[in-house]
Amino acid sequence: MALAVCERLPPAITAFLGSSPAFPALVEKATARGLPGHVAQVACGVLGKVIKSLDDAGKLPKTSYGRAKLLETALEACREPVASALRVGMAACPVDGRAMLRLWTHVCEPGEQRAMVDALKMQNIENSY
Repeated sequence: MALAVCERLPPAITAFLGSSPAFPALVEKATARGLPGHVAQVACGVLGKVIKSLDDAGKLPKTSYGRAKLLETALEACREPVASALRVGMAACPVDGRAMLRLWTHVCEPGEQRAMVDALKMQNIENSY
């Protein structure tokens, strides 16, 4: 992802995004809803990476190292300042945000589900979709 326009990103967000691919469909939706392009790249990059991590984790056996690592990537998005970018991405792409929450509840254990609820400042996940 080209983040040249976002040179002042907190290191935690830069580290989270790493060399993740851009998610052009999400960015396009977010900019159509009025989010500036550079903000859409960051917020949708975080949302897209969480969706991809959860989707890939759901395809692996529960005891595999790969699944554990992918879930840790998704859980990393629950820590600030990455969680703020995730909330912006979910607000800009509400259908994708709600789909991510549904996937989260199917893939993650109950204790991990609570981490997302707390990070997104929701009462509970079920009332969010």
